[in-house]
Amino acid sequence: MKNTYLIGHIALQLSYVYDDFFASRIVPFQKDVIPDHFMEVSIESALVRPTFPVTMTYRDKTIYETKDMHYIVKTNASEAVTHLISYTPDYRKVTIQLSANIGERLPEVEYLLTGMMFFEMAIRRQMIPFHASAISYLDEAILFSAPSQTGKSTQADLWQKNLSEVQFINDDKPVIFLDHDVLHVSGTPWSGKTPRTNALVKPVKCILFLEQAPQNELIPLSNQDKLTHFFRNIHRPREEALIDEVLKSLELMIREVPIFLFQCRKDQEAFEYLYHALYRGDHL
Repeated sequence: MKNTYLIGHIALQLSYVYDDFFASRIVPFQKDVIPDHFMEVSIESALVRPTFPVTMTYRDKTIYETKDMHYIVKTNASEAVTHLISYTPDYRKVTIQLSANIGERLPEVEYLLTGMMFFEMAIRRQMIPFHASAISYLDEAILFSAPSQTGKSTQADLWQKNLSEVQFINDDKPVIFLDHDVLHVSGTPWSGKTPRTNALVKPVKCILFLEQAPQNELIPLSNQDKLTHFFRNIHRPREEALIDEVLKSLELMIREVPIFLFQCRKDQEAFEYLYHALYRGDHL
């Protein structure tokens, strides 16, 4: 499938192979736009390593770099190449070649790798991929962030169950960015295990880092603690040189919206506590 999509403020031409994951997620983002980023996936019977000198090797991946193109090569236990990703240093053009020998996991691998490369594009456009469930309510966004299995989707579900106006922006990996000094969040077609995502862009009302607890409590965080929680839950850039740029963006973002640690239960009481705190001023 080859179409153009608007994701946040990135105009992307994406050519993918399998509908298994994309069919229920990508249609809301389809738009007739002039692309400034291009990504293409193909399935190959055999893949050959580049002949350039190796830049870096780690685990099962080898990196090759030239002035005009970078390459990531992944191999299996038999040293056969399973995927070859080539991309320009600015990530404007990305090609993902997958070995047909991957078999039944090809749709999943395609979905994961296209997401990984899109998030690298996003970082270079000052958009930070964020591990969170983001919902829209009253034209603002509430973000629940936590490691997997902590309950971020559960908290978002409680809001949707109780308030008919609630919409999911993205249930796993939205992107956050500043627009005219206002922090916004956008959905992306990459939403983890569920297809709950929309092409919505909303200003952020608050960000909540979750911890399971027997009682519900909102706890203020220092700026350093906010940065620590963010760094545990963002997609970090591949290049170390970009870490400082990401930090600068995060430092600006944490000044713009309320950010709390939300120690919470996974039940109706958690919703009621948080709703009263955010919209009636209780508990704060």
